[in-house]
Amino acid sequence: MIHSARFVAVLDACVLYPAPIRDLLLHLAAAHLYTPKWTSTIS
Repeated sequence: MIHSARFVAVLDACVLYPAPIRDLLLHLAAAHLYTPKWTSTIS
């Protein structure tokens, strides 16, 4: 069975800056619970 994330989330820099939150979000993405997306054009 192929696992795929059901949800996509756009991660802004403000949620990636605090290390504990960043680690949690990226850990959840690595577990395929969601697909993270980010872009440098968010202002």
